[in-house]
Amino acid sequence: MDGSVVRLVAEDGTVTSLLAGHLCAAADFAVVGARPAAGVPQWGLFETVPVREQERAALSARCQQPRPG
Repeated sequence: MDGSVVRLVAEDGTVTSLLAGHLCAAADFAVVGARPAAGVPQWGLFETVPVREQERAALSARCQQPRPG
């Protein structure tokens, strides 16, 4: 990597340069030998916040929902 440019080297030695964003956005891109990223439960981190702050966040979320009718 050089800034946001990634240089890929094929098995035959051919070098290709492209922007990291394009590489990561490619549906078929994968890092060979990499472990899959571990998912984070939706509320996993929320539960680590003090209860008072959880209640404030829940109230705020309810207040921001559109009202029926």
